[in-house]
Amino acid sequence: MAAQKGVVTAGTWYCDHNKLVDEWPSEDGLATIIAEEWHGGGSACNMAVDLKKFDTDFLVETIAIIGDDEDRLLLLAEADTHGIERSSLRVVPSGRTNYTDAFASRATGRRTHLFFPGTNDLLAPDLFDFSETRASHL
Repeated sequence: MAAQKGVVTAGTWYCDHNKLVDEWPSEDGLATIIAEEWHGGGSACNMAVDLKKFDTDFLVETIAIIGDDEDRLLLLAEADTHGIERSSLRVVPSGRTNYTDAFASRATGRRTHLFFPGTNDLLAPDLFDFSETRASHL
């Protein structure tokens, strides 16, 4: 397959579950969630999206692994919205996509992250097959 000017990103695609709370509680305490948003994250996702924002015509492909869950739908939509070629974004049946619950305190502005590795733990060298890529750079 002939390479063309473009980039293939390889690595993590995960979902950021961002929540704004009134204040960070002590253990056994309670905080109120004021707002929440879900976004794609991870090195391969962020780089792919950012490259497409710079130039929508630039070839961007990705290689990653995600679970067969609700977060998968958000990540596939993120790739499609930005025109990222995702045929090597593999979905693990019954897998759980890695995610981060990110809590921001309105009172202090500080953030706390809780991470679930999910399918991220399945990343291995044999996942990264570059034989079908059309991109010239990794």
